[in-house]
Amino acid sequence: MTGKPFILHVEDDPNDVLLIGLAFRKSGIAAGLHVVNDGEQAIQYLAGQGAYANRQTFTLPTFV
Repeated sequence: MTGKPFILHVEDDPNDVLLIGLAFRKSGIAAGLHVVNDGEQAIQYLAGQGAYANRQTFTLPTFV
């Protein structure tokens, strides 16, 4: 694995998305973060389907 870790955050509550983002910035966690709104979007992302088909843009995450 090269580069910094990348996290796929699956969350439908915008307040929780905001809080996680703030916590990551405050703690200095050196990880990329991409948010999808539900399980179906997460499956599409992981499978590289639909809007997430470009693997150069939407790389596989280190953590979900």
